[in-house]
Amino acid sequence: MAPEVVSGALSSPLPEKKEAPAPPHTPQPGETKWYHFLPEEAPGACLKTAMDLHWEFAPSIDLGEWKAYRPSDRKLIMEAKGSEFILYRGYVWDGATIGITTVALLAPTVVHDALYHALMHNAPITRAIADSIFRELMTQHRFPAAARYYYGARCAGAIFNKPDTPPSLTIEITRKANLPEE
Repeated sequence: MAPEVVSGALSSPLPEKKEAPAPPHTPQPGETKWYHFLPEEAPGACLKTAMDLHWEFAPSIDLGEWKAYRPSDRKLIMEAKGSEFILYRGYVWDGATIGITTVALLAPTVVHDALYHALMHNAPITRAIADSIFRELMTQHRFPAAARYYYGARCAGAIFNKPDTPPSLTIEITRKANLPEE
């Protein structure tokens, strides 16, 4: 953009102010503003995050440090920073694998599905960590069948932990998690 001359003085136009992006949001129990239903947009999936989401877990939960990108356009999908997990706007998931997805299950299932998705592409975490986070979030969101769903994930989760072809995520690891012995 060429500078403007104002009253004989040379001046540059002021740059346009850009609004700072909203900080990632942590869904609270019963809250519904952070997702959209997808009736026809994504076959096999029915929900999509409407904003960037953030969770901070107990310091004893170490997810390592890594970022997951969509291979086709290098769009950042999710990232882990120690005990923090960030899931970016536009992540698509299918809710509960078995049963009805209630409002109390939305946040637990999006985190669990995203962590399993990352695991399928060699994120440096374990199923046990993903499942324990699932249990903790179900408890926080007051889901009455949390224990049953947790044990279902522990027993059947390996079935859903196979890499997809072609890969739908590229994981870049900065630091591996400090994993406890299983």
